[in-house]
Amino acid sequence: MRTLQDTIFISSVCIYKIHSYEPLICIQHKALFSVISRLEVILAILVPIFSQQDLVKRTVANISLFILYDFFSVYYHLFTLRLKWALWLFVVFITISVVNEWLYFVNHQWRLCDQISTGFEFLAECACYLLIIWQFRAPMIRLPTDQTLTVV
Repeated sequence: MRTLQDTIFISSVCIYKIHSYEPLICIQHKALFSVISRLEVILAILVPIFSQQDLVKRTVANISLFILYDFFSVYYHLFTLRLKWALWLFVVFITISVVNEWLYFVNHQWRLCDQISTGFEFLAECACYLLIIWQFRAPMIRLPTDQTLTVV
C-alpha cells in the first residue's frame, strides 16, 4: 500500500515539474539543513529509548512528520483554504497516531492502539502528500508587453 502511495506522490510531483508548475513554498538550503539537523538530534536522543524495532520505525516516522509540520507552519500565512485544511488534517492524524503509539508502548496488550496508530500514520502521510502536491501553482501565462487583450 505504501509503495502505491509513494508512486502516486512521486508521479504527481514529476508531472507538475514537467508542466512547469511553480511551488508556493520555496525551500532555502538553510531551512532544509535546520530541519535535518533537528531531526538528527531528536532521533539520536529518542531512538535508543525504544527496544522494539517496530516501535523505533514508527517513532522515527512520526517524529519526522512532526518536524515537517513545524516546517510547513512557517508558510501558513501563504496557504489557501485548501492547503490549511490539508495541514490541519495532517496535524490531527499525526497527533492521533502518536497518542495511540505511546498507549501501545505503555501496554503491549492493547493491539488496537497499534493498529490505530498505523492507520493514522498512513492518513497523516497522505495529508502531507496532499499538502505538498496542492502547493504547486499553474504557470503564469505572460503576454508580450506590446499586446493587450481586447474583448470583441
